[in-house]
Amino acid sequence: MILEAMTWFAKVGRIFFFLAILSFAVQHFVYAISQSPKSMGYPWGPVPYWLAYVVGLMLILIAAARMSSKYATAGTLLLAILLFGRAIVTFGPMLVSNVRNGAVWTPLSELIAMSGASLFLSGMASGSSTMRIPDRVGRWSRVVGPMLFGGPLIVFGIEHFVYARYVATLVPAWIPGHLFWTYLVGVTFIVAAAAILLRRVTWPATTLLGLMFCSWVFLVHAPRIFANPRNGYEWTSGFVALAMSGASWILSSMDSTSVPFAPAATSGAHA
Repeated sequence: MILEAMTWFAKVGRIFFFLAILSFAVQHFVYAISQSPKSMGYPWGPVPYWLAYVVGLMLILIAAARMSSKYATAGTLLLAILLFGRAIVTFGPMLVSNVRNGAVWTPLSELIAMSGASLFLSGMASGSSTMRIPDRVGRWSRVVGPMLFGGPLIVFGIEHFVYARYVATLVPAWIPGHLFWTYLVGVTFIVAAAAILLRRVTWPATTLLGLMFCSWVFLVHAPRIFANPRNGYEWTSGFVALAMSGASWILSSMDSTSVPFAPAATSGAHA
């Protein structure tokens, strides 16, 4: 029963994650065609318009590779490199110039977390992909991937305490006790990070973490998107939450190496 639940969450997680990746690709094309800075927000924008075409095309090709039994490993590994590279090249220098800037820590951490999930996914795919990578690279990916995902959760948790007053404003008005939920989410991030980094009770931690992110898609981001459908920042934030939900569930398979991974069989922010 537990193994079936692990398999189900891991499968849905992959669908959510790559649905978000495809959504990011569409946003890049909308951004490049409209040439409107407001059509795409952090962690992606702003980028040169010509580069937006390139990144959008790369994200589509990576998503297509994910569906292929031959290129699944290469695609997810390339995505991990792309996400991590974007984090370091764009936000690394900004962080060095102002290490206390939470507006930089957040997108940097989001990209690294998604990179970690993709890296872990490449390690899981390495055993079933016909274009295989060396076994040691697959093992390395399954070890380092969760570390890259778990580390940013600590940043998110700390931010919920440091910027509690601001984060509380993101809680829907109809939900009472905004500061209570803000602090609770901060604790949840840190506990989930500890579970992942220490590899203890990772399945319950990542499953609940994914449910939390998923709830934000509907409770926090969807209403904001419907209220401002032309605001690309809101769309990006919603897709990030969807990606983080999927990434959490992808990591839920850490507790069991027997969870099947069949690339050909599937289609596919914090507040």
